[in-house]
Amino acid sequence: MKKLLLQIVLFIFIGTRAVANEYSRFDSIREAYARGNYSQVILLGEQDFEPKSLNYLASAYAKVGRFPEAINSLKQLLAISNDPIPIKFNLAQLLIEIGEYDEAKKLALSINVDESTHYQTFAKAILGNIHAKRGEYQKAVGVYIDSLNSSHNNQDKSRFFILQNLATTQKLWINKLKQEADWASSFEPEVSNKLLKQVDEIEKQRQSIVSEILRLIPNFEATETLKFRITLSRDGEANFTEQQLLSEVKALPDSITKGELFIKLGDPLSALEIAKKLQNHRFLSFSLGAVADFYQAKGNLDKALTFFLKAQKAALQVGDWDSLYLWQWKTAKIYRNSHQSQKALLAYNEAFNSLQYLRSELAAKGQIVIFDNLQSLYLEALEFFLEQPPSQEKLRKIKQILKQYQISLVESYFNSPCYLPLKVFNLPENQAAIYFISLSEDTYLLLELPHQKFELFKLNLPQKELHLMAVTWRKQLKDYTSDDYRPLAKTLYTKLISPIEQILLSHKINTLLIQPSGVLQNLPLAALKDENDKYLIEKLNISFSIGINPKNSLLIDRNFGTIFGLANPPAPLSPLPGVKEEVSIIGKLTNSIPLLNESFTSDNFLFLVSQQKQQKSFLHLATHGKFGGNAEQSWLQAYDKKIFLPQLESILLSSSPIHLLVLSGCETAVGNNRTLLGMGGLAVRTNVNHVVSTLWQIEDRQSSILIADFYENYRQGYDPSLALHKAQQEFVNKNNNQHPYFWAGYISISN
Repeated sequence: MKKLLLQIVLFIFIGTRAVANEYSRFDSIREAYARGNYSQVILLGEQDFEPKSLNYLASAYAKVGRFPEAINSLKQLLAISNDPIPIKFNLAQLLIEIGEYDEAKKLALSINVDESTHYQTFAKAILGNIHAKRGEYQKAVGVYIDSLNSSHNNQDKSRFFILQNLATTQKLWINKLKQEADWASSFEPEVSNKLLKQVDEIEKQRQSIVSEILRLIPNFEATETLKFRITLSRDGEANFTEQQLLSEVKALPDSITKGELFIKLGDPLSALEIAKKLQNHRFLSFSLGAVADFYQAKGNLDKALTFFLKAQKAALQVGDWDSLYLWQWKTAKIYRNSHQSQKALLAYNEAFNSLQYLRSELAAKGQIVIFDNLQSLYLEALEFFLEQPPSQEKLRKIKQILKQYQISLVESYFNSPCYLPLKVFNLPENQAAIYFISLSEDTYLLLELPHQKFELFKLNLPQKELHLMAVTWRKQLKDYTSDDYRPLAKTLYTKLISPIEQILLSHKINTLLIQPSGVLQNLPLAALKDENDKYLIEKLNISFSIGINPKNSLLIDRNFGTIFGLANPPAPLSPLPGVKEEVSIIGKLTNSIPLLNESFTSDNFLFLVSQQKQQKSFLHLATHGKFGGNAEQSWLQAYDKKIFLPQLESILLSSSPIHLLVLSGCETAVGNNRTLLGMGGLAVRTNVNHVVSTLWQIEDRQSSILIADFYENYRQGYDPSLALHKAQQEFVNKNNNQHPYFWAGYISISN
């Protein structure tokens, strides 16, 4: 469950002092705040127009979860205060609470204070909090460590709170790295081992941080350390008794934080009582959901369902999409397990609608949905819909879920938002699209024909069996000295294409758009063979897609482009002997001058791609490259250094529109099931319309012949996928005995 408040917090400054000697409304406000009677503070503060009450009023609003009012009070105070720095800190932290990261960052950077003061420590920590909330854990850790280095007083409260932030973020980072290592273990063991070594290093650093926190805890009030002690105790990192912790929580004044701590300690009913007292619908939603979880764990599904429905109602009252989708999903699971299919169907639909609202809301703020359970939701919902009697409406819903799932995966890959409306569009008469859905027990094929007609096929191909065949075949294809690839090429054709072959013929389909799933993303399906020993590429034009909305084609002069090549990369990368001839041929065909080797520096690339605003037909990059498990592990090699995918994305975003991006010489690891998220994600997220890339390095000059034919077709006006298809088809016709290693590694990705 997403936590209501920040796991990473800074304490609220209360810097205003009373100046009147006589007992006043302000004294009542201050005393009510000290007693933890935040409702009384708000009641009195809303009737008191004195500036000195605003800090207490803002803090009281924050304690009961009324963040907009808290922010407004601090902004009023900031406009009239002679001591703005503490107010800016509080305001920045509250802006983080509601997800206004850019505004919080501007505020933190506007704080101009002496480096020697503890205020500078807090200013840096706010930036760390923003990175942590965005899921940028490595950056956050770096900022926290930098801020600690500016804190010279070991007993300083600011240092203590930043240490807690650091330890919390390190734990989140460790969990993320473990997930990535587990994912990479099956296809890139060296990457997995490297990530696990990094985990060990961070674990050691974190243990040192936790030890320092434990030494400092006695120097602070119990209430200031309570949240972190509960976290350490829950994770088995410290021996604080649950009874003592619960007793301390009960002694706190009623606030959102107190309610959260009750939930952490497994007492959601007490949290619910606090939520009712505070009349905060957002926290009420989370408390009701926690109570539902409590009853579900005890096996009382009727009560669990009752509270999940109440949690939905509370969330709806405030448009709280990040909790609403969760309760709707959990409701759907209960209905599904109790065989109430229609109610489950409705609940899943509601969950996806809420998720779309949430994604739209977060994307507008430059954020993404980074909840770990999203993949489980999509796959579970797909499994449920696939179990139902098929209808056109349900099959269209499956396609919609697949689109949402792909957007979520692209966001996860790049760790930044990719909000796109789910438009409905018709395929041209001669095109069809197939969506592979790989689940643990079976693989499904959803076929889309023109006029939004769908058909569903169960392939009787368990995920493990498909994975083994795919990995084996991919390895065989890379050995151009052997014909061992042939049997599996035919088996995979029979499994994946034969079920729809007659339908494609009857509808006169000549172009097949493929959205693969899992390990199929890493396969050149054009090299599949039918029973007559014909390649699929000889029968159909094949193009990969990540299944997201198409872009409008650019009307451009196809004779103009930018070409970079790296035939002699720095050690330990091997030379690419075919690159010089490849870029030379393309240059002659398009009247363009290639930048080769020493001319292909990262600075030259940045300048020529992003600084020149002339519209470009194509950008051709012939160099070593790798698409790994996420954008930060994916790169292209320039002469002087690697250009990582986030930087490439930024450069492409700042360029004029590019009709075609060709990545020649790139390689993806065997078994990589996220290949298209990087390649196709570039097209979705930037000013690029089409991507042509390679699945492996083709270290042979024969590939330059195929590339020359491709560009000749492209210059004649063919769509890039069709230009590649014609070039590959001609290559096969002219070199009938040529191994698919030399041509099948090139794939087209279009939207």
